[in-house]
Amino acid sequence: MARISNWKGQPAVKKKACCGCQACQDICPAQAIRMQVDSEGFWYPVRDEEQCVHCMACERVCPMAHADEKRRERMYVGVQAKENGVRFDSSSGGMFSVLADFVLKKQGVVYGAGFNSEMRVIHKGVFDQNGLKDILKTKYVQSDMGGIYLEVLAHLRAGKWVLFCGTPCQVRGMKLFLGEDFPRLILADLICYGAASPGVWRSYAGYLERRDKGKLERFSFRDKRNKDSGRTCSYVINGKERTEAMAANLYCRLYFANYLLRPACHSCGFCTVERDSDFTLGDFWGIEKKAPEWNDGMGTSLVMVHTEKAEEIWRSVRESVRWILCEKKEILQPRLIEPTKRGRGRKFFMKAYRALPFWLLAKTGFGDKRRREVTLYLLFGALTFLISVSSFALFHLTMGMNELAANVCSWIAAVLFAFFTNRNLVFEAPTGSLKEFFMQAASFFGGRAATLLIEEGILYLFITVLRFASMPVKITAQIIVIAVNYVISKLVVFRKIRE
Repeated sequence: MARISNWKGQPAVKKKACCGCQACQDICPAQAIRMQVDSEGFWYPVRDEEQCVHCMACERVCPMAHADEKRRERMYVGVQAKENGVRFDSSSGGMFSVLADFVLKKQGVVYGAGFNSEMRVIHKGVFDQNGLKDILKTKYVQSDMGGIYLEVLAHLRAGKWVLFCGTPCQVRGMKLFLGEDFPRLILADLICYGAASPGVWRSYAGYLERRDKGKLERFSFRDKRNKDSGRTCSYVINGKERTEAMAANLYCRLYFANYLLRPACHSCGFCTVERDSDFTLGDFWGIEKKAPEWNDGMGTSLVMVHTEKAEEIWRSVRESVRWILCEKKEILQPRLIEPTKRGRGRKFFMKAYRALPFWLLAKTGFGDKRRREVTLYLLFGALTFLISVSSFALFHLTMGMNELAANVCSWIAAVLFAFFTNRNLVFEAPTGSLKEFFMQAASFFGGRAATLLIEEGILYLFITVLRFASMPVKITAQIIVIAVNYVISKLVVFRKIRE
């Protein structure tokens, strides 16, 4: 873990080096560490140097600093709970519920992510089937783990069975925090896409409440009522339920556009089949190839069994599920090979998130690629228009330059601005080499040169020949040019780079 900052300062932890698991906060014997939320809505540790006793316990439990534990892979299994109700209430095939039932029957405690009364995502322990419903299904939000490590340790020392389910970094943090292998502890990590900003989630929840004029009471990211493998979102405000396709949901669009993930997620070292947990759980993407008859839209769990303890538990519970053994090549999916890539528009989104109220951010089209592209093109097109018109007025009216020469000078200023904003923000088409950059720039400037000739022709005809007022003609010509430039940029310049 990177150095933790002074209590009164900004967190000095490098963002790529902190997963936000909060193990350092719970392990500190002097209570010198607390979590501070940054401008993106993520928490990072800060330390009170006056209280700190420099025991280095916080360093010892950091999963980012100690991610190289010997890992194991033993068995890969596709699983579906035999009870349809269990599968319906789960994100995938119900394996987490099966393991939870095993522990609850032993009067144990099950830990997972759920909503609290304020609809914030927290980790919490449950002791019965009624409580279990609160922590079922995926939450596309990083959960608050404050105090959970101490709770788990207390239950284990009391001789209770404990099932702890979380992201790989949370499970690794738990293992480092406990420091020993408790025979009644079951660690289950997830095939994780990435941990999303709790701050953005709270802003989105508040946006829903203001828009629908009520209190958000329930939210499901993976509703299976349409038998679409959980590609429906549902939520309840003031007792009224609403549903929408995941692809249409604003928050999910932002999440899967990779705008919301914690910086450390993009370099995650746990995206592999080799884990140091007991079980790894996730969706079995590709079940339609392995067992087409299982692909009923209600979900299948991919289960990886890593330890002897897990094998023994698996033998105890497998009669309650349908299962099929798999080979490694049949279960591989992107998040078992490499981390989720950072969204190209993430930096711009986070700047907008900090600067704009969420209701306005929601109208900009972030997460909806086509809408966002058009919105940003119009925004930067308007700014390009202002640069072109104002510089034309400067050169022509103030400095007395000929209208055609003034138009060329204003064109250069406007096209330079348009190139970099279109390339980096609108069409998101970075190049892989200097040669590609110059080819892209040449194509862009060539297209703009063509529209410059169109604009020059309009100005010559209506200003020089017909003697119309210069500024109205310039403004009209710019509107025509902006429309033509969008078509050229969209279909020619940046399309070639992206393809």
